[in-house]
Amino acid sequence: MHALFSLMWCTSAAVQEAASLHKVSCLMQHGLLFLKLTNSIACISSTPVQVTDYRTQFSKWWVSEWKNVSFPEKGLVYDYYVDEAQCLMVPWDDKVPKFTYNMDAAASGSLFVPTVEMTRLTYFLDSLVKNRWALSTHSASPGGM
Repeated sequence: MHALFSLMWCTSAAVQEAASLHKVSCLMQHGLLFLKLTNSIACISSTPVQVTDYRTQFSKWWVSEWKNVSFPEKGLVYDYYVDEAQCLMVPWDDKVPKFTYNMDAAASGSLFVPTVEMTRLTYFLDSLVKNRWALSTHSASPGGM
């Protein structure tokens, strides 16, 4: 049941994402391809990953099961996002902002070093907020700790 709900949410999120104004040109040019790519990323991102490295197993399964969506051969399915301008799967590494050292920030203890994981999470959270989607976060441990 949870998997069905996740798939329904993924499809709905992909359609909502595709409807946003800055993606309309890509959608008009590439139509179904854009929806397939966006839906794949939404479903992959909503799949929970346990402590054991199921990411590699899931990535292999996804690529073998969904042959109509082309992922680059290098890396896992989690390593890519849909570039709206090119309508292609592009590595998250390309989207990570360059690190610049700020002595004032370092002195105050608020130094921020951008990473692939933080870029990925920020991208999805910004997308949800921009499209007015609610988000509930929770912990898998008892007591919410």
